[in-house]
Amino acid sequence: MNTNKGKWIARALFFRLAMVAIMSTAVMLLWNAVVVDLFGLQVISYFQSLGLLVLARILSGRIGPGGRYGQGGMMHKKGFMHEHWKKMKEEEKAHWMQRINKGVNISDPDVKSE
Repeated sequence: MNTNKGKWIARALFFRLAMVAIMSTAVMLLWNAVVVDLFGLQVISYFQSLGLLVLARILSGRIGPGGRYGQGGMMHKKGFMHEHWKKMKEEEKAHWMQRINKGVNISDPDVKSE
């Protein structure tokens, strides 16, 4: 393995672990400062706050490094919409964008845009 690549991986791993530690500490401090006083719940520990972060990530569907659709969402080059978008004609793209801007549910075929 290239030593530069190894150093980069070690730094990335360290940064990710540091971010998790910072976020867990922030959740713990905010919970203990706000939720305990407002709702009368118990004080939580660092590891309980880490568990809350993991639970929130699972419940929100953002499991893995980039979330549900990976790094960059649905329109990313590996996302499912990218290939579909590339194959669309210009008038289909314009119609799709018009419906998105109006807030119409694209997946509902019965809804007609005006």
